[in-house]
Amino acid sequence: MSRSLEALGAGAGWGDPADLISAITDADRMSAALRAASGTLDHVVLMLHDVQGLPLDEVAEGQGISADAARASLHRARLMLMGRLRAEADE
Repeated sequence: MSRSLEALGAGAGWGDPADLISAITDADRMSAALRAASGTLDHVVLMLHDVQGLPLDEVAEGQGISADAARASLHRARLMLMGRLRAEADE
């Protein structure tokens, strides 16, 4: 995965709250996007923190990574998820 954070952010529609809200309201699309990303560390961090509600420091400890690495993974996962949802919405 060599995409830059800027490219991920642009694909996710970063900075447009209306797009963000409309994209996350469709649970089926979100589930499909999450399944597409399954198996990556970023996905695991997203699921444990955002879905299961575990504190990020616990997620980091459980995955054997630093808190900074967990934050970066969470950020990447959110950007990739929003990018996939946006791409599906544009189809």
